Amino acid sequence: MNRKKKIYIIAGLAAAVAIVLAVLWRGMLVNLLWTLLGALFLAYLLNPLVSYLGERAGRDYALFFLMSGILVVLLLIAGVFVPQAGEELAKLVGSLPENMQRLSQIVSSLDQKLQAMNIQVDLAGLVQNYMDQLPELGPQLLEATMSHLQGFLAISPWLFSIPIITFYFLKDKDYFATELTKLIPAGKRAGVKRTLRQIDSALWKYLRGTILLALIMGTLTGAGLAIIGIPYWLLLGILMFFFNFIPYFGPVLAAIPILLASLAGGSWQFIFTLGLLVVTQSLQGAVLAPKITGDSVKIHPLYIMVLLLAAGQLFGVAGMLTSVPIMLMIRIVVKGAYRARVEKKTISPEEMN
Repeated sequence: MNRKKKIYIIAGLAAAVAIVLAVLWRGMLVNLLWTLLGALFLAYLLNPLVSYLGERAGRDYALFFLMSGILVVLLLIAGVFVPQAGEELAKLVGSLPENMQRLSQIVSSLDQKLQAMNIQVDLAGLVQNYMDQLPELGPQLLEATMSHLQGFLAISPWLFSIPIITFYFLKDKDYFATELTKLIPAGKRAGVKRTLRQIDSALWKYLRGTILLALIMGTLTGAGLAIIGIPYWLLLGILMFFFNFIPYFGPVLAAIPILLASLAGGSWQFIFTLGLLVVTQSLQGAVLAPKITGDSVKIHPLYIMVLLLAAGQLFGVAGMLTSVPIMLMIRIVVKGAYRARVEKKTISPEEMN
């Protein structure tokens, strides 16, 4: 048996073993994959700061102080912000029936005005239909919460391992880069490095803009709700911050609990809150997003919406959060491979276009 056949047999056996392991331990492999991706993503975000501090105090010291600072921040969040946010969430859920009753009164008044204008729309009946379902909502919400809590406890060891893996990714960055480089054929390393630099530039631009935009929108929304007098302004501001990481759909989804919470203060508070959301979203779409994110994505909004819907259906919230960055990387890799193929055929880029 020649060497080539042996390689094929070994590769086939390895593939068969990998498939069997994937079937038997699918849940573990998925958790491991998300853990590694989470640690890699966190290391990618922190690496510029570690490099900046490392130039002044040494990389090991910079890494130690940075991870210590992150630990302190996480402890503060767990000890201060999480209890307050949890208390506000409990109050918000408890006030849901009362807020729905006020919404019914507002809609009934609107129905009467529409009927006076000979416009027949049964908005009150629609709201009443949802109110009739509220008694069933409590047990369902409790069951869903317990299910998510059990799921969180099941994956908590994986989550707690992310900072440790991140530490080693940052500490031994050069080692991992060297080992990965060895896996690339020598003749293709220059092209792969060029593609990775393009991915790094596009991905960092997208992430930096998205994080900054989400921070601004969460702050503006929370501050505006506090001024209006919404009692759950901190929780709702944090909610707007996180939902802004989902393009297009996120702010709309975050607006629903915000508007429901505003009903506690009556119709005028509801109107002011609606106005706040319209102003902030208009500011985001017309001014902030073009200035901050610019054309970093360069993908048509319709394609992004379809991508988000498909990713959400297949992989849930994690899919919606990661679909756009993954699409960015795939597009750069495909374009780089196509350009390399064109250059190999000695066709100029002008002829390609």
